[in-house]
Amino acid sequence: MLLGGMRHALAGFLGVMPALLLAGAEGPRVEIKTDAPAAIVRPGQMEAAELAVHNPSGESLEGVLRMGVRRRSDASVDVTWEDAIELAGGETMRKTLPEGFVTDLGMYYLDWEIEANGKEWAGATSFAHMEPVGATDAIQPGPLDGGDEFLFGIAGGIRVGWPYEERERFLEAAAIIGCEAYRMDMSWGYLQPDPDTWRWQGLDETVDLAEQFGMFIQPLVAYGTSWAVSDETRQLAAERDHENLLWRYPPRLEYWGAFTRALAERYGTRMQYYEIWNEPDIFFFQGTPDEYVALLQRGYEEIKAVDPDIIVTTAGFTNFSHPEVDHGFHEKTFTEGADSFDAVAWHRHGDFDVFQREIDEELLPLLEDKGLGDVPLVFNESAAHRGFEGEWALAEQVVKKMTFSWARGAIGHYWYNLTRSAENYQMLNPDWTPRPSYPAYNELARLLRGRSYSHELDLGEGRWGFAFHGEGCFTGDNADDWVLAVWTEDSDLDAESFELTVSPRAAAERSDVMGNRESLPAPEDGVLSIKVDHEPAYIIIQNSSQRPEARVSPGAANPIAFLGSK
Repeated sequence: MLLGGMRHALAGFLGVMPALLLAGAEGPRVEIKTDAPAAIVRPGQMEAAELAVHNPSGESLEGVLRMGVRRRSDASVDVTWEDAIELAGGETMRKTLPEGFVTDLGMYYLDWEIEANGKEWAGATSFAHMEPVGATDAIQPGPLDGGDEFLFGIAGGIRVGWPYEERERFLEAAAIIGCEAYRMDMSWGYLQPDPDTWRWQGLDETVDLAEQFGMFIQPLVAYGTSWAVSDETRQLAAERDHENLLWRYPPRLEYWGAFTRALAERYGTRMQYYEIWNEPDIFFFQGTPDEYVALLQRGYEEIKAVDPDIIVTTAGFTNFSHPEVDHGFHEKTFTEGADSFDAVAWHRHGDFDVFQREIDEELLPLLEDKGLGDVPLVFNESAAHRGFEGEWALAEQVVKKMTFSWARGAIGHYWYNLTRSAENYQMLNPDWTPRPSYPAYNELARLLRGRSYSHELDLGEGRWGFAFHGEGCFTGDNADDWVLAVWTEDSDLDAESFELTVSPRAAAERSDVMGNRESLPAPEDGVLSIKVDHEPAYIIIQNSSQRPEARVSPGAANPIAFLGSK
């Protein structure tokens, strides 16, 4: 049985905001309450999650509640549960979720319909059926890593001036899915509202909270503040009607130097990867490339004078194809500013195919040409965006972009963002219900965080595979364990069977992006058969001292001619 008219109504409405209700502010609403900072139902602990039915109106309700669950936002809804409800005005009814309500791990959408008092209301909410990996012990970031081989980061959203409880929930929600570095705007104007006043308490608390959850703050050392600009800059901004945008204009260098030194003196390497500004190559910096390089050089000098172990990165540059991008910032920074950074930060939002081409065909060749081929690269703000109906693709993009970044030598990838900004990018909706990228990030961290990148699998044109090995933070026993991330990118290619050469004693499983596993047949004579499909999957191999390599399965319908590494 389908949820009748509800399904048709939800299709248009939920494309805008899945957590809002068709009933309006005074209508009933349904949500799942758990003890986690986000809507997470842990396997085997269904009784710990409550179904809460709220009646905020002054009118009593008596009728029936119908509900159904679906795995993807574009799927149809089947009614799986129906129950009578009786609610006084202002009352909340709480129920335990029924046994067998969900089975597999991953994303779920709970669609509901209430028929009472001759009226109907409908809505939807989401939850993740998953086991969070949880926070690790507090990390003290080293010179160019965060304690692991590759930094699992999240960028954006949090503000130092928020109430303590909000910052705590925010960082906990990031930590429990395996995030170890959080990129956060330092909000100079908030920290130093005038030359003689400092407000450190909020940032002190936030740095402490991050450490309590096993993370560290990656400071985005930006933006400017109105009192720190020159008279000439103030006049220029006024001529452009930018009086309210002085924070985007270059500050006087003496004030900027004092600010960056104060940050370094107070926090040192408790924060790491001090990033000098954000996306100056577009509208976030209303100065020239020369003025940006001057800020970079002054910030680098001041920070390094305090502690040479603090790492300074370039601003996170936007990309090469943004309609407003000024390539002069890239040229000036990578030439005249080349002695004033320890790592290059880069963004490039969008799907994997766009991301991959820019990195392989433009960014890495440019850095090599400028003599910066050995300088570490970090993608400290990069994700993909989707509206509600297509949001399952976010889970796939997490796997693709983060494993590829790692394989191309990056020291980390910060997914953008957790919540509260840029809604189509969010991992959590504003009401803290998950989108598919949230449980997918959790599973990626479970399988890969702490391991080492080994090699790219030769699967032929249009297919990708990356091999990681060793003992991880959350899974893996020793250096003979492997996790492979594999998928077919070309929509014209069918799923394909491949053979991997492994140790004869190896055992293997296949896992989807949400952590649902199935055992694979034991290798025969050291050959393991796998399938590579359009949706990314993990191949988990234990006890293989032999490095897994791919070859075409003799039974494959469309054998491939290998073209070498991409």
